[in-house]
Amino acid sequence: MEAGIVEYDRNFHQNSVTLYQKMVNLPPALAKTLNLIDNQLFMKKLCVAALLFIGIHNSKGQFINNGATVTVQPGGYIFCAGSFSNNQGTLTNNGRIEVQGNFLNTATYSTTTNDDSLILSGSANSTLNNASAPISYLTINKSTVSAEVKLASSVIVNRR
Repeated sequence: MEAGIVEYDRNFHQNSVTLYQKMVNLPPALAKTLNLIDNQLFMKKLCVAALLFIGIHNSKGQFINNGATVTVQPGGYIFCAGSFSNNQGTLTNNGRIEVQGNFLNTATYSTTTNDDSLILSGSANSTLNNASAPISYLTINKSTVSAEVKLASSVIVNRR
């Protein structure tokens, strides 16, 4: 039996890991067990890192309200890089809401100051559905000429 320390040559695929034994006497069964344990830990870390990368790379912020009362105070600002959905509950907007995806309101949207702003921005097409509730200020600020805003319901804009 050759003396050794377990080392990896990670220039090759994980399945072609080469063990080198130097200086310490390790029984072959122990060297093999250490190799398997280290391979499993490495693969777990690799899988977690890959999932985090995929999740971070493809994630977009969304806002989904399924029954809460949400109030944007005067001077307040909500930015949503994805879609904004008010499915149930109440949304009182006395500030600004900027959405880069769809703005879908099938519940209650109101303002108490008549100073609410809805900004539709981003480069992708989006859909606006406000369940016929009036919006005081509507700004469409798409970064590409071809981006469209489709109306899924009647939209009442009081000031602009």
